[in-house]
Amino acid sequence: MPKIPSLAIAEKILRGIVTQGIPDTSLTAVRVGDNPASISFLRQKKQAAEKIGIRYEERVLSESATEIEVASLLASLAKDPKVGGIILQLPLPSQLNQKQLLQLIPSSKDVDVLSGESKQKNYVPAPPLGVVNAILEAEKISLTDKKVALIGWGELIGHPIATYLAGQNIVHRIFRRSDHSLQEELNLFDVVISGTGVGSLFGPEHLKPGALVVDFGWQKDESTGKISGDYNSKNNEEEERKGIRATTTPGGTGPILVAKILENFSILADKTAPIDKSNSAML
Repeated sequence: MPKIPSLAIAEKILRGIVTQGIPDTSLTAVRVGDNPASISFLRQKKQAAEKIGIRYEERVLSESATEIEVASLLASLAKDPKVGGIILQLPLPSQLNQKQLLQLIPSSKDVDVLSGESKQKNYVPAPPLGVVNAILEAEKISLTDKKVALIGWGELIGHPIATYLAGQNIVHRIFRRSDHSLQEELNLFDVVISGTGVGSLFGPEHLKPGALVVDFGWQKDESTGKISGDYNSKNNEEEERKGIRATTTPGGTGPILVAKILENFSILADKTAPIDKSNSAML
């Protein structure tokens, strides 16, 4: 079975943003320190933003930055009318209180939907949830009659998706990555969504025929530089035999996630700033 066409899904989202018009404000990212993964993720966001004409800016603070310094920068961006969206790139250095700092991003500019206010107001969906829905739409799958396994209960991936599944009364089960029954019981589920960052946590041999896998996991082998996901897709023969559809790692959920962040920026900025259709780049 061919893999889920993640790049095509992402391109469709980006074209939709262009069609609606590019806001005449900036998407500003704040990075603290020089975490290689953070630098890589922000580079992807910058490239996608500039591709469609979104003005992208990045503010970098040192690894030793104090909470007051980070808070001051976030407060300044929150008040700046030229800034339409704010990204506080995670993870943060250990001396910083991540939860408190995220609360300083107003919901009207919180493209990642990570502050408590943003989650309550629900102006836009959390990007990982947007990714799942975009894939389901592309695959023409409804969850109303499906059983969903969600692996991982993290704040970024698992929590917003679990909240949505519960709110929609969708049959689901949450697994911890350390659950001993994980591999034995995954074959009971039609859709598997995973975001633990544990390489090759499960494979097609653990899944039921026709299963759909949405893999947010990301792990880099420092010795080889190879990137892998939670789902081990090396057993292509078993995957083909069972008709399993899965995202790849890298290049799977990542491009769609970036596109959804930009879509959130476009929606939020549209509430407070004029839209410039003349400068929109074409895909």
